[in-house]
Amino acid sequence: MENIKDVIIKPVLSVKQALKLMDETAKKILFVADINNVILGVVTDGDIRRWILKGKSLNKDISLVMNRMPFLLREDYLKEEAKKTMLSEGVECLPVVDKNGKIISA
Repeated sequence: MENIKDVIIKPVLSVKQALKLMDETAKKILFVADINNVILGVVTDGDIRRWILKGKSLNKDISLVMNRMPFLLREDYLKEEAKKTMLSEGVECLPVVDKNGKIISA
């Protein structure tokens, strides 16, 4: 991912704002992080689509929609490990975090 900062959001962002950001960045995933960029969860376009289909409000915080237990890679990951996880879990993008959980890349 070119600029990871473009897809890191705070948990109080509204679902509508997150959806708009996905549209603007043409990304299917956003990383939800605290003030120190420590990962709290991820949200995909599919998560938001399911939220909308349940009739939920677009004005609610994205923290209500996010996956709080996302698949992650540690900064010392092996490429084969990443490939295996992505294929087995059907994910297109994995956040890479340091030992403290801070998002460093994807």
